[in-house]
Amino acid sequence: MSDPRRLTGCLTNYAATMAAILLGLWIYTRDDNFLWTEFNVRIEFQLFGDDRAVGTLDLLVWLSALYAVVLLPYYAMRPGYVSDTRRILGYLRLWARAETPPKFGADERRAALCLALKAFFVPLMLGLLLNNIGEVIQHWTEITSDDADGRLTLRLNSSFFFLLLAALYAIDVTIFTFGYLVEARSLRNEIKSVDPTVLGWVSCLICYPPFNHVGFAFFAWQRVDGADFGPPLLEATLAAISVAAVAVFAWASLALGFRASNLTNRGVVARGPYRWVRHPAYMVKSIAFWIAAVPTLTDAFSNNAISKALWILACLVVWTLIYVVRALTEERHLLMTDNGYAEYRTKVRFRFVPGLL
Repeated sequence: MSDPRRLTGCLTNYAATMAAILLGLWIYTRDDNFLWTEFNVRIEFQLFGDDRAVGTLDLLVWLSALYAVVLLPYYAMRPGYVSDTRRILGYLRLWARAETPPKFGADERRAALCLALKAFFVPLMLGLLLNNIGEVIQHWTEITSDDADGRLTLRLNSSFFFLLLAALYAIDVTIFTFGYLVEARSLRNEIKSVDPTVLGWVSCLICYPPFNHVGFAFFAWQRVDGADFGPPLLEATLAAISVAAVAVFAWASLALGFRASNLTNRGVVARGPYRWVRHPAYMVKSIAFWIAAVPTLTDAFSNNAISKALWILACLVVWTLIYVVRALTEERHLLMTDNGYAEYRTKVRFRFVPGLL
């Protein structure tokens, strides 16, 4: 790297990015209230006979160390590249020196939104990933134990059912976690734009903690997983439908691959279930919600609690509509640029249900 300007650009990118990473790490490790409660998850396990524990903050520290090693050669191989953190810091430097505020252009807006997106979703996804792994370990331990309640039976209230769900959700979260952590030209998953609308962000974030606490505070229902479904065949059928829905959900994430992330435009994906509908993940996630509410509805109707049953149905409708709004805002965002989504939408006509919706 003999060109001084190239060397300066590489070091500036590296210093700016590491400064943002270390600032975020400092915030997450120093706060012991809100961030700790919402993002930090710990799982305990045995390794070589010793009890071990890993938490979200541990992963953040390890990832920070990994980035400190790999980012320098990464930026060295990309002459002329300007990282998001360098772009924002450069704008702030100009803003502090200029008599009139400099223009906050499209590049600066995209960079700022990217940083906000990753600052929220990286620790959240790491926590969700650890939580899913912990659930897989827990349910696997239950079904392999000698306890009669841990028998390998496909029932809505069995450990095996929840093991399948936890494993499928772990696949989804793993893919999205990688998507937020790694952005590279060679993977063709660089973020071209981030949804700039308030409605797009609100409809997305309300589906994740801590913001979903607000939604559930108004539109929540009490789950009754042990409700009596009558014939075992009905239980097995509902369980199979629910697992199949979550399996399609994980399949959709696999189809997105390295491009998986919320609120971003990283190019059009037309493989997997996206060959038939434009929003397969939202469709099957809503189906899983409705199946999961069946025990509660059964309990309400069997006890003649009609008002409670109607409220449950109203809550389900609200959360389904939230996913519909997410789909609509995503399409509006993807249509803002010439990335082939208009052609894809013409080819794949249906948003949720092939031949119907």
